[in-house]
Amino acid sequence: MAATVSRLLPGIGFVMGSATGIGRSTSLAFARAGVEGLFLADINEEALRKTADEIRHAVPNLKVITQQVDIGNEQSCVDCVRSAAKAFGRIDYVLNNVGIGGDQKPTIQQESAELTKVLNVNFVGLWISQREQVKQMLTQEKLQIPSGRGNRGVITNTASILGLVGGPVGASPYAASKHAILGMTKTEAAAYSKEGIRINSIYPGYVSTAILGNNDPELRSEIESKQTALIPMGRLGDADEIADCAVFLSSHMASYVTGSALVVDGYVFLMIGANS
Repeated sequence: MAATVSRLLPGIGFVMGSATGIGRSTSLAFARAGVEGLFLADINEEALRKTADEIRHAVPNLKVITQQVDIGNEQSCVDCVRSAAKAFGRIDYVLNNVGIGGDQKPTIQQESAELTKVLNVNFVGLWISQREQVKQMLTQEKLQIPSGRGNRGVITNTASILGLVGGPVGASPYAASKHAILGMTKTEAAAYSKEGIRINSIYPGYVSTAILGNNDPELRSEIESKQTALIPMGRLGDADEIADCAVFLSSHMASYVTGSALVVDGYVFLMIGANS
């Protein structure tokens, strides 16, 4: 059945890391919010195709283009953004949603290569992608929408609650990479706000996604139980709840919001923040 489509996002959407989890949910949410074209990128080609097919089924007339990208490779990131701009002529709404969990061993047992790997994917690749997205947005006129509150572009970066507080033993590479997103987002938001570009970040708490437990059912169940016990709301978040926030930040309803870190965590920040 085709989805009901609004006109909340009348422009071109771009989701980096769109095959599964939060990226998949946001891709669907962008489609339902009325984007006129959607560019989806991920390293997982098979899952990417499934997400694209799901969107085409839900919103039959929407033009959806996919491209495989290796976020850890600079040229791949550059080519991906340029392909999106070439295909649609502009990029209006971006979700950069990338991340790997890392080894999770205590730091004293980790090699520096592990830190480099996590930072390269979770932060450096995102930084490169955002750089190219901003370059494209600077060439665009502001989007003309009925409210008169259109932008030249909006970028939302997915981070993690561990980017605001400390993480468990073994999570320092991951936590460091997510802390870095906050500094980047705030700095670039200030730099380009007068150019009509808004940049924000979302800090999900514990959300049930594929990254949790690396798809090992037993480990996943164990992690979910431990995490749920910490959450005042008594449950894990859902990827769709994060996607809704991405749509809000992208829309004209958030036209005065930039440089912000939106925490979406069931208030787990209360529990883990107190011990950080």
